[in-house]
Amino acid sequence: MEDFYMCDKYDKQGVLAIVDAEKVVKTDTLKLYEMLKNSEVANATARTLDVVKSCGDVVKYAIAYEGDMKSVKHKKLLYTETCGNRWCLRCMQRKALSDALEIYTLANYLYTEKNYRFLFITLTAPNCSGDDLRDTISQFNKGIDRLFKREPYRSDFKAWITKVETTYNVKRKDYHPHLHVLVAVDKRYLKDSDRFVSNDRLRKDWREVFGDDTITQVDIKQASGRTKKKRMKSVLELAKYTAKPSHYLRDQKVFDTFFDAMKNRQALRFCGEFSELHKMYDLDCYGLLAKWSLFADTAAVEYTHKLLLKWGGKDYNHDITELTDAEKELLKQKTEYETDKEFVVTYNHNLAKRDDIKKRVASCDEKRAKSWKAKLSKVNRELKIMDMMKDNFRDYFQRKEMTDDDFYKALLIRAD
Repeated sequence: MEDFYMCDKYDKQGVLAIVDAEKVVKTDTLKLYEMLKNSEVANATARTLDVVKSCGDVVKYAIAYEGDMKSVKHKKLLYTETCGNRWCLRCMQRKALSDALEIYTLANYLYTEKNYRFLFITLTAPNCSGDDLRDTISQFNKGIDRLFKREPYRSDFKAWITKVETTYNVKRKDYHPHLHVLVAVDKRYLKDSDRFVSNDRLRKDWREVFGDDTITQVDIKQASGRTKKKRMKSVLELAKYTAKPSHYLRDQKVFDTFFDAMKNRQALRFCGEFSELHKMYDLDCYGLLAKWSLFADTAAVEYTHKLLLKWGGKDYNHDITELTDAEKELLKQKTEYETDKEFVVTYNHNLAKRDDIKKRVASCDEKRAKSWKAKLSKVNRELKIMDMMKDNFRDYFQRKEMTDDDFYKALLIRAD
């Protein structure tokens, strides 16, 4: 392995920028470790603490240089040790990226296939104390559910995603939870001034459902951007962090307040038509939604080197080497998906599996039947989601040249 510092042909500045960024993340991870260890509400086990402490000890990137190795153009994370803790900056970044890719894919599907357009709504309430933060966040979730059951929201808002975000005011030592909402509406809605909900109307309705007449700050606006690409990328704003590490890692009391307020809560909620698409996305190992993804039209990147970082206690030790031909081949991005046959094979397999489980339930004793019924319930849930996928992507399958009618017969029936 070549010594990075002894090799002039590699761009030190670009790689060192990656190393410095990773050091910032690792430093925050170690702060989190101390907060969890001393927390009165986290009740972190020794195993949890060990996993958090080792998060990011080893990180490996693939590197693509621009031009004659003047600067790093692309980097791709190949491997990192992760802890999965929702307050870990490294894992938050990975979760935010994953959420962003899903939100973009689902929103682009609705934009392209259903001709929907998007609104951004921000809902607020007066700042609250740490003792009231958890109840205030609950009030936000209940309030938005009540609001969208009213007219005209119920009729005009087809799909929406909500995201709770909380900031900490250092001077006042209080908390500011607020709600970001991405809403899908029919394209015609934006052209009808009588139907469009104004800020004044939204403020009035939000005050009523939240139960606080002192609320002053609400906002509703269209997704910005002159082109479709820019408008669609603006929806990624919803995927940002629930809270910033610079806020919740300020001191132990603040951390415990954030931890308790968000314990066992979903920060991101998919509702309306987004709810159904979210279930499909989780099950979409066939790439059916790939054509609407952020990277659908992205040219394949040719990576040439790999960067290995190992935490040494105070800083990262790092080395860079050229990728082997085999590693380069593995890194090539897929541009086409053979999805139809994979989908149908799985669908038919689940149909047969369900029939087999039904026979076992009917023939075994009550004690064993309970276990088989649980498996039957799981298969039925998966078939239900696949049926939703079939209904939504029927045109996709029909556009394929299907030569084997028997093979594709699963597309013509429903599991129920």
